[in-house]
Amino acid sequence: MSNLANFEPKCSPPTLKGDYEHSTVLSIKEGLAGSLEMQVQQAYPAANVIQFCTGAPKAVAAKTETRPEEFTVVSPMIFAMPATGSKDVTISPDKKSIIVKKGGWTWTYTPTI
Repeated sequence: MSNLANFEPKCSPPTLKGDYEHSTVLSIKEGLAGSLEMQVQQAYPAANVIQFCTGAPKAVAAKTETRPEEFTVVSPMIFAMPATGSKDVTISPDKKSIIVKKGGWTWTYTPTI
């Protein structure tokens, strides 16, 4: 991870005191309607964060969070359906891929035979 920034642009950025691990999949099981249900662990390293732009760093302890995450593979049958007007599920301009936006992520599915 690089180029960290403070919410206030004029303040110094935080300093990480360890490795940042975005996510680790701990388990996967079948969910509803063919989706995958994963238990995901996210690890945040200890850090020093500048408080109120005073230049005095405050130590923030490392923490780990575990949460369920659902991953759905979209059926290629969506190509045969009329447009839904949804901003979250669209067909690419070349009509070869399905684009799904969910939870800040963009997934692109390009089915092949």
